[in-house]
Amino acid sequence: MENVITDARSRSEVPYTEEQVDQAFAHLEELFERLPVIREKDARLARAREARELLQAKEARDRTAAEIVEYEAIRTKALEAAKLASDKGDKEAEGRNLAVLRMYADLHISRLASAQRAENALFVALKEGSLTLGDPLGELALDDDEYAALEAELLTYQADYTATYESCLCSENLHKSGD
Repeated sequence: MENVITDARSRSEVPYTEEQVDQAFAHLEELFERLPVIREKDARLARAREARELLQAKEARDRTAAEIVEYEAIRTKALEAAKLASDKGDKEAEGRNLAVLRMYADLHISRLASAQRAENALFVALKEGSLTLGDPLGELALDDDEYAALEAELLTYQADYTATYESCLCSENLHKSGD
């Protein structure tokens, strides 16, 4: 059903016909009948949103942990190379390897802070949410198209409900003021 009233100005200037009032209330009743399905879809969207947030937090934690392992390996190789260069008396190679060691030590320290933030974000997401890492997060998160379609459907329903409810309320007020 098209909205009977399209803006606030027309609500106050154009009186409702009885047919328009009946249509608005009939449409509101249709929207009420769809409410259980809409609530299920809203819950599904909330679970999808939560799953996406949890996946992002888990991926950030895992990515940071992998970077720490990588930096640790580079630091170990640089230290070994610096020792070997020192044993050979190659001060230039020793200096280059020690510079690499320092650089990756600094990166390692910064990644440790990032890892702690990522771990905290994951902890908060798990504590505040209803999902766990054992849940099928990928399935619950929905693919981007399905997520967007569900979100759009709920926003459309909400806008339709709001407009229809306002039309019904306005028609009731006009009816009361006309008595």
